[in-house]
This record gives sequence, structure tokens and C-alpha cells, in this order.
Amino acid sequence: MPSTPAESMGMPEHPMRHHRAAPQRENKGGGWKIAFIILVIILIAGGIGGYFIKKSVFEGKNSYSKSENSSIWQAVFLANGQVYFGHLKERTSKYPLLTDIYYLQVNQQNLQSGDQNTNTNTNTNADAAQPQISLIKLGDELHGPKDEMYIAKDQILFWEDLKDDSKVVQAIKDYKKK
Repeated sequence: MPSTPAESMGMPEHPMRHHRAAPQRENKGGGWKIAFIILVIILIAGGIGGYFIKKSVFEGKNSYSKSENSSIWQAVFLANGQVYFGHLKERTSKYPLLTDIYYLQVNQQNLQSGDQNTNTNTNTNADAAQPQISLIKLGDELHGPKDEMYIAKDQILFWEDLKDDSKVVQAIKDYKKK
């Protein structure tokens, strides 16, 4: 017995008749889950990357903002040739702050006394002036400045951390004992 009306009329069966349609995927809302997971991964990676960039650029060993330990003394070299010693703070600011400030003052002192040497074989180096270097505490000057100085960052050539046994640090410690 013919199973289809076309067969009953003697017509050949259509070749696509028994072709199965491709199975349809069921969308159960899984697309938003994948997008959410990707978003979370991107946020986590961005957070981790931001943390390491912050650590390396702003707090790294070679960073401009290297930890500001208040017990370490710095020598701050300025564009005008002056050098100040103190504690440099707020290093990333437009105007870093230097506190507990000292500087060196050089005085020329003539080694030759008031009497003229009559010896014709005098050494020319004996006539040269011997520089006398003094450590001066900021604040004792005529204009009476406070013991802090805001310095334009673009005027700071560089600074150095001083060792605890440097001659300048020892002279500062001796000054403070007085």
C-alpha cells in the first residue's frame, strides 16, 4: 500500500522528502554567561596589570617616589649649583618639600700670616687660600627662614641618599648634640 499521496498517484517520491532538517541548537541563555565570564577575566587581568604598573612606576626601586624614610638624609642638587642636605618629602609633587635643612658655606682663609716671609725660596702654594668649609643650619640667616623649603621639581637636578657614616651626616649629628 502506498504510504504517501504522491505514491498513490504513481508519482516518484520527492528526493528531499526524507531529508532531515539540521538539528537546532537550543539557546538556553548561555551566551550571557560566556560574556559575563569574559568580562570578569578582563577586569581581573586589568586590575592585576594596574597593580603591577603602579608598583613598578610609582613605588619601584628606581622610582622618583622611592620610599620616603624620614631617618635617611638626602643631598639635593639644584640647577643653580646649590646643594642642600635634609629630608626630601612629597617627591612626586610639583614642589617637593625639604625639611631639617643644612648647607655648606665655603670661606677663604689666607694661610700666610701678616708678616712677610723674607725667604726667596718660598713655595707658591703657601700663598694660596685654604678653603674653610662650614655646615650651616637653615634658619639662622638674616631673613629668618623656617626650616622647610619647597623646591620646584624642575630645579632639582638629582638627589642622593646619604650613608649614615658620611661626613655630612656626622657633622649634622654633632650639630644636633649641641
